[in-house]
Amino acid sequence: MNDSQFYDQVEALGFSSEVLQDGGMVQLSSSNLFGLAYNAGSDVLTISFLNGGVYEYSGVPKSEVIQLLSAGSHGSYFHHNIRMSYPFQRV
Repeated sequence: MNDSQFYDQVEALGFSSEVLQDGGMVQLSSSNLFGLAYNAGSDVLTISFLNGGVYEYSGVPKSEVIQLLSAGSHGSYFHHNIRMSYPFQRV
């Protein structure tokens, strides 16, 4: 998936691709996650938690971010598919 296709899918899911392209964070509806930012050029997903923690996950493909954004439960999808599946660091 190229960047244009990724951002088109982000928009189709009701999130602002412009915010992501500008390095901003889109807010999620979750009891645990506040929001996410994604650098499509470097495949780095940044997750902000409601408790204030912020983590960067590297090597996350665009398709995984689309799945996260389209999940019925963002927190559950993150926990089962991303949390321990990609290298991460607290920022």
